[in-house]
Amino acid sequence: EGGVNGWNAITKKAPQAVILDLVMPVMDGFTILENMHANTRLRDIPVIILTAGDLTADQKRQLAEFGPRLLAKSALNEKDLIASIERALQRAAK
Repeated sequence: EGGVNGWNAITKKAPQAVILDLVMPVMDGFTILENMHANTRLRDIPVIILTAGDLTADQKRQLAEFGPRLLAKSALNEKDLIASIERALQRAAK
């Protein structure tokens, strides 16, 4: 339902992982990543980025600073998504 609702949800109850779209109304995924990084309670939560559009070089650099794995929506299938989530949760459990 948009970035603001997503942000409110993760700040209310921190999840084990976040699946994040970069393009959302009002608050985009980059802002959510920045806010998560600034919040000590949220900064270590694994984030899987999904995006439909091509990213600029600057956007790719910005994402690299946060270290998430990028999945293109157009190349995504359910099996790949589940495998990515399982890997992220395994890293979080270490």
